[in-house]
Amino acid sequence: MKNSCLIPKKNTWSLEALSLKTLIVMSSRLKKADLTKPRKTLEALFRKKLKPENLEENSPYKAVGQLIRGDWQRTRHEKKAFYHFLDNIARRKGYEIYREAEALLAVFGQASQWLRLPKGWMPTQTEDTQTVFSDLVHYLFAQYEVPQFMDNAWHKGNVVHIDWFIHLGKGQNIRTAPNMYAHLTKKMAHHFLQAPADYTIEEALTYGQVTALGGDDLLIKQLLNSPLLGICQDQGFWLSLLQFFLNNKELAQDNHIKNIVEFINIKRMTDVVVDDYGQLTGKVGRPYLLKQKTAVSMMREVRVWQQKMANSYSYDQLTTWAPVKVNNFLKKGNGITYRIMQLTNNFALLREGEKNETLCGQLYASMPNR
Repeated sequence: MKNSCLIPKKNTWSLEALSLKTLIVMSSRLKKADLTKPRKTLEALFRKKLKPENLEENSPYKAVGQLIRGDWQRTRHEKKAFYHFLDNIARRKGYEIYREAEALLAVFGQASQWLRLPKGWMPTQTEDTQTVFSDLVHYLFAQYEVPQFMDNAWHKGNVVHIDWFIHLGKGQNIRTAPNMYAHLTKKMAHHFLQAPADYTIEEALTYGQVTALGGDDLLIKQLLNSPLLGICQDQGFWLSLLQFFLNNKELAQDNHIKNIVEFINIKRMTDVVVDDYGQLTGKVGRPYLLKQKTAVSMMREVRVWQQKMANSYSYDQLTTWAPVKVNNFLKKGNGITYRIMQLTNNFALLREGEKNETLCGQLYASMPNR
């Protein structure tokens, strides 16, 4: 009779290896399901069977999972409706769209404006996240062609620009879009729609205005590389400045546009008023007139300003810092006032140095790049 102790039981030798193999297979299936089975992944996230933090860092479902599992200021009904919207756009070849979690939430927020139901969406482009998302928003909101750059409205979450996208999608003119703050002639509106696809919406507005007035790519390129926000808020002044540039084309040819825009921004900024103690007490507005300006006179002013900025302190640049949480000291006696107070901005520091010839003030005044 054989010694049974020496004969291994059937298959016991491979159980450990089999378990390891099973785990590897299961792991690979989970990764595959994470990508190509969006409905199951979304359901697991919504029903709290899968935690977003357990997904791989670069998973397309991670951000959207954090949204549907996070704290909503909306009602539970809306949260469930958002989940159903995500489920309705689930496509095996379009799962990259879930990387645009915040943009998808903005799309869901405009459900009353949908022209078609999301369940009927069949993506025609699935190359990457941007193209899939663009395909969806144009399907939902656009009965008529909308320029590609208008997709930025959803990515930025800008509610005004989102209204413009919907407005254009219905075949309406951009000039009549709600809260349109830019002055656009018919010609400007036409060129706005022709702006390059990689432009932002603000850049497209500039493109439309400049092109319609006869500006070329050289001027547009330099303007888009300049800080235009403050100037563009005053459309009357902005259009007069554009006309000035068009009347003096040598400014763009000599690459002066950005310097001029920076100079005018400073000149149109509010003056900061500093009291005898170096504290900020208020602001005084100041206009800048282009009337009778020539290219020569403009560049003369710009060079004087640049020289001033390079060689001396300018009150045009304000820097502030948070004060330490201690009380200021004030004592009066024998007709003398003793005051110790914190200096919380560069104006105050320079003023203190000028008045009292202190070391800090002198050092600050002597710094070349302050």
